[in-house]
Amino acid sequence: MNARFSLFDAADPFFKGLQATEMELVNSKIPASVRHLMRVRVSQINACDFCLNMHLAEARNDGEKQERLDKLVIWRETDIFTPQETSVLAWAEALTHPSKENTRQLPELHANLLKSYDADTIRSISYDVALINAWNRVNIGAHNGMEH
Repeated sequence: MNARFSLFDAADPFFKGLQATEMELVNSKIPASVRHLMRVRVSQINACDFCLNMHLAEARNDGEKQERLDKLVIWRETDIFTPQETSVLAWAEALTHPSKENTRQLPELHANLLKSYDADTIRSISYDVALINAWNRVNIGAHNGMEH
């Protein structure tokens, strides 16, 4: 499928903005393993094939176990993920789908995050969730969600 527009144009000011945010987040205190799990999960929710494949490869390259990646879609049903990881996954899902029910759960989800992360890291996690949602949506818009 041909692209509707170029997503990875280094001269595009919007791309530059997303890339600048990306670089700041890479340098944040979010553990890389947690970032990978969160980005894979959000890309699963958003059905962004390109981003999902990219984040799965990045996670594997950084040593994430295939079994954990396979079970990420059912993370609530297994004990393979740490409390730190599940608190981020729950937060990411709530921010990705801000329904009334999920919005009502934000205080509890935030309290769970505070057990493992400081306020600056939680802010970074929130921006990272927003960023991967933006990348997913722009990529789907550019490519109709098809692998390319």
